Amino acid sequence: MPNYDFFYNGKLSFTIDEYHAKRKSWNDGKIQRIEDEIGDIVIGIMEALNVVKEMREEREIREERRRQEEIRRWELEKQRDKETERIERLLDQAEDFSHAQKLYEYIEAIEKLLPDIQDDKQAELIQYLSWARQKANWLNPLIGRVDEVLGRRHEGIVIEAILNIDENDEN
Repeated sequence: MPNYDFFYNGKLSFTIDEYHAKRKSWNDGKIQRIEDEIGDIVIGIMEALNVVKEMREEREIREERRRQEEIRRWELEKQRDKETERIERLLDQAEDFSHAQKLYEYIEAIEKLLPDIQDDKQAELIQYLSWARQKANWLNPLIGRVDEVLGRRHEGIVIEAILNIDENDEN
C-alpha cells in the first residue's frame, strides 16, 4: 500500500517521467487549461520518445563496438597463444636438431675408431652405431623419422616444405 494519497483538487496534470525530456509536466493553471495544451503535450511526448530512441541507439552502437573490440582482443589473444606455441615448438626442434648433430658427431668419431676395434667387438659396435643413427634421425626435425618404439617426434615440417617447393617448381 502506498505511503501517500492523492486527493483530487479538480486540476488536471500530465507528467512525462523521462529525465531527458525538455518539458516534463503540464498542469491546469488559473488561466490556461491542460486541454488547450494537448498539441504541446503530444509534441513533448514525441520529443521525449525521440530522445529515448536516440539514447537507446547510441547505447546499442557503443555495445556493438564493445563486443567487436572484445572479439578482436579475444582473437588477438588466441593468435598470440598460437604464435607462442609455434615458437616453443621451433625452439624444441632447434634443440633436438642440436642434439642430433652432437649424436652424428659422436657416431662419426666412433666410426673412425672401428678399424682399431677387435673384430669380435666390431659387429656389436656396428649394430650400436646403426641404432644410434636411427635415434639421431628420429630426433632430427629435418629428417623426422618414425621410430618403432618411440613413434613420431617431429612432423618433418622442413622436409615437407622443401618437397612442396620442389613440386611447385615442376609446375
